[in-house]
Amino acid sequence: GKVLRDATLGKRAEDSVRFLADARAALAELVDYESTLGRIANIAVTGFADWCAVDMVEDGKRRRLTVTRSESAEVKAARTEADLTDGVVPHVFRNGEPEVVPDLALIDLATAAQGAERITRLRELGVRSYLSVPLLSRGRLLGGMTFLSHSERRRFGTPELRVAED
Repeated sequence: GKVLRDATLGKRAEDSVRFLADARAALAELVDYESTLGRIANIAVTGFADWCAVDMVEDGKRRRLTVTRSESAEVKAARTEADLTDGVVPHVFRNGEPEVVPDLALIDLATAAQGAERITRLRELGVRSYLSVPLLSRGRLLGGMTFLSHSERRRFGTPELRVAED
């Protein structure tokens, strides 16, 4: 168990480093923010996350740009539903603060800050873990980026949160 766990942690750290390097390269070639965020989301789903949703706020309305990789038919259908990460994103939009949930299975529905309905929906879609970070420019909230995992091996925690914030 320990050797496997160490190998998994090593792989996660490697994925994080690669994601950061590639994301920084994408930012360096900044053409327009939308295509750049799309590229970063694409990069994220090559090892850092199973799925990445980007939500922008324009004129008080939310607009979604989404990228995904390994997905079931249910996830593909839900991906187009704006409410899928509603339970995640409003926290970021309300407080401008990141949120990380290492394991959805461990959340008590009775006390879930996101609401029992949202957690249940995410679980039904096979989401195991997620992390959401605000997109800020000069202190102004432009949107949020949410990374989701449906793998038992990939859990988001403090190290991944730091990577996502970078």
